[in-house]
Amino acid sequence: MLHQWIAAALPGGLLERQTQLNTVTIIGTGPMAYALAVKMPHGRCEVNILGDDRPVQALAHLLGTGAQGACYGTPIGGTIVELAIPYPDIEPFVVKYGHQ
Repeated sequence: MLHQWIAAALPGGLLERQTQLNTVTIIGTGPMAYALAVKMPHGRCEVNILGDDRPVQALAHLLGTGAQGACYGTPIGGTIVELAIPYPDIEPFVVKYGHQ
């Protein structure tokens, strides 16, 4: 009932923006990437995981529908990009992919 009242009160506003599907790209395949990725479907987000081939495919398979995996070198996209890589790897990654 409250949902219907909000929908009527805010046509084209906040409610519609919250129901739009976002795409989140998570860079990395370790425990931090997994912890971030498992929450994304609850927030109505598609998940793209970027990393080394075998771990990426395993993580995407584990997450199921709404998750896709890609190898390093694939163009980085998404409305949100999250780095889930070890601290020493951040600078080389940003130097290589920062233009995207």
